[in-house]
Amino acid sequence: MVTDNGANIKLCCKLSPQEISCSMCAHTLNLCIRDAVEQSLTLLDVCKGIVGHFKSNNVAWCKLIELQRQMGLPELKVKQDVATWWNFTLNMMERLPEIRVPISAAISNLPKAMDYLHAQPN
Repeated sequence: MVTDNGANIKLCCKLSPQEISCSMCAHTLNLCIRDAVEQSLTLLDVCKGIVGHFKSNNVAWCKLIELQRQMGLPELKVKQDVATWWNFTLNMMERLPEIRVPISAAISNLPKAMDYLHAQPN
C-alpha cells in the first residue's frame, strides 16, 4: 500500500490485516523541500504579503495591470503560494522579479499599501 505521510493514513495501515505500507516518496520529498524553504521565512513572508495584497485588493490589482500597460510590459499576474506544493512557492518567487518594476510603482502609488520590506514572519 502506498500512502502519503498523514497520521490518519498511517493508523489505517497499522490497523489493516496486512501491515505493509510504503510512504509516498514524492510526499516525503515535498516535506523536505518545505522544511528547506522555511529557512528563508522572512523573504517568503514578504513575498506572500505582496502577493496577498495584490490578490485581495482590487484597487492594487487594477493599478498593477494599469502600470504594466503604461510600461508596455506583458500583463502578468502575481502567483500565489500553496503550502503543500513547493513548486507553487517556486513559481511565486520566480514571478515577483519579473514584475518587480510595476509592483514597486504600484506600491508607491497606493495610499494604503503596506511596507512589505519590513514584514515580520508569522
